[in-house]
Amino acid sequence: MMIFKTEMETSNNIVKHTNRDIVIVVTDMYKLIPDDETALKTAFDNILMSFMFMAPEIRRYGNRNHWDKLTYTLINHIPEEKRTTVDWCKKMSNIFSDPNYKINEEY
Repeated sequence: MMIFKTEMETSNNIVKHTNRDIVIVVTDMYKLIPDDETALKTAFDNILMSFMFMAPEIRRYGNRNHWDKLTYTLINHIPEEKRTTVDWCKKMSNIFSDPNYKINEEY
């Protein structure tokens, strides 16, 4: 069972990330990563670095490429058994899968 399934995969290929700011989602997830998870922290650093020159409208209304990178990072750096048993992994999964996560907040 894949915990980090994107809304796109469950809705006939219609991207539904448009109401969440990807910078807020990634930043909040990054804060949950323990210091000993260096490979995952580095992968998140790279994602955050890619946001430096992102236009505000792209952040707010979604860019499929960034959501795909985040999905790929989560799937490749967090083993499936950790996704359902480790507290910080479950919290990351909840943030990622919540379509209403901080939709009214500005970064």
